[in-house]
Order: sequence, then structure tokens, then C-alpha cells
Amino acid sequence: SKSHAILAEVEEAVSKFLFLSVDHVVRGGSVGKGTAIFGQADAELVFFLRGLPPSPEGMWLPGLVRAVGGVLSQQLDGDDLFEEVEVAADGVRLCARGLESVFLRFSPVFNSHAEAVQSLASVPVAARRRGAAALAEERVQFIARQPGLVKGTIRLIKWWRDGQIWSGPSSKPPDAVIELASIYSAAQSGPKDQRAAVSAVLAILSRLSDVRVVWSNYYSRGDI
Repeated sequence: SKSHAILAEVEEAVSKFLFLSVDHVVRGGSVGKGTAIFGQADAELVFFLRGLPPSPEGMWLPGLVRAVGGVLSQQLDGDDLFEEVEVAADGVRLCARGLESVFLRFSPVFNSHAEAVQSLASVPVAARRRGAAALAEERVQFIARQPGLVKGTIRLIKWWRDGQIWSGPSSKPPDAVIELASIYSAAQSGPKDQRAAVSAVLAILSRLSDVRVVWSNYYSRGDI
């Protein structure tokens, strides 16, 4: 799709100017997951870097994002693809032509998924956000590999959400909640068509405060 092509172009342009030893890059956000809707083509690029200490607390992160932001601000100035470079607390946000935003995140390379999870579990909850990029590939693939009916439901619910008036930011369901509710609903109810799938997800969202789900095929209650 056009959004995927633009994201690939952004990745190539950014990678050319990075001074870091990149092991691999994961494309995420709604574009990478295949759940983008018109007017909400947000994307994420997670750079897995060699040589960083495998610490989920990310003490190295503030200095790294400032340095990357400074380099990209200089090197991408005048490039028609980019409109703005902004340094955030946990990454660098780019405004790119044709995409709502592209957020750059950074993570050390872990030897395995189990090592990354164990590392995150070893730090306080408040510090885990900085290390969450380590699980980017698993998060993206979990959504991207869902059947077309499920991804269609996610897109429709996001479109419905964006057309509503919410009492405040905390009452508006974020993308992650919509994605997980859609997957859980499909697994439980096996909807026969798109209309039934959307109705089932809306029913879950209407009683979200009462919903308790453990993904027993991935975790046990003791792991949470």
C-alpha cells in the first residue's frame, strides 16, 4: 500500500543518517500492523541496536534520543518527505508526508523473547514503558497475523471511535484496547460476518471495566 511504501522510504532515509549499529528494524503502528484507517496512518520504527546494555530501565535513552533528534533535524532539513522532527521522552517523532506521524524507538538486542520479558519483569512498573520497545516485533506480529475479518473489525471500531464525542481522554479506548478486544471477541464468539464481529466488540467495550482476560495460550495467571 501507499502507506507501507512511504514508511519504507522513511526507514531508508533515517537509517542513512543514524550513527548507530543497527541489528534490525521493526515496522509498527497501525501501518505496520495493517490496521490503518483514513486520516490515522500512524507508524512506528523500532531500531534494535547492538552494543547497548540490555537494561529495560533505559538509562541510556534520554541522551540517545536527543543525539538522534539533533542529527536528524540537521540532515533531514530541506527533505520534501519530512515536515518536522520532535524529540520526545522515549523516542523521536517525525512528521512525514502521507503519514500522520512516525515514531522512532530504540531497544537493545536481547538473545531471546524470554530474556526480554524477564528483563522487563525485573524493574518497577513505572520504568517498563521505556523498555517496552524490546517486545515490538511480538506486538506487531500478533496483530498483523490476525485474519482479515479481525483486522477489518479493528479498522471499523477505530473509525467508530474517532467519530464519537468522549467525556475525556481516559474514556476514549486506545488502539491497543480495540485490537485486543477485537481478537478476544473473535476467538470467543466466532462471528459469521463483519456486522456480527463489530457488534460483539462494541458489547465488550460497553462493559470494559468488568472484563478480565488472561491469554492462557501465552501466559498463566501467575505470570501477571
